[in-house]
Amino acid sequence: MEKGEKPTATEKKTVKKGIEGYAKSLQEKLTLKKDTGEKFRKYTENLAVDARDFSLSFLPEKTQKHILNMNREALLALQSVIEQGVTTLDKPAQK
Repeated sequence: MEKGEKPTATEKKTVKKGIEGYAKSLQEKLTLKKDTGEKFRKYTENLAVDARDFSLSFLPEKTQKHILNMNREALLALQSVIEQGVTTLDKPAQK
């Protein structure tokens, strides 16, 4: 197509198909990341419960609560990283 020419119907269809294909691909990738994040969340919740029941049972209750809160915060941070598709744990200033 030369500069100043109007696109033909075939060219319009080709561009439309390309855009639709890209949109579908992007949607599939985002869904995959969301699914992965959900699986990770469930896995870590189960792991945290098992670990708590097994390894913290001999500690005083106050210490158990403190450790569980620390672990919960760490798991939430990991979950948000995975769900958002972040590929690095570097702070923004370190990039």
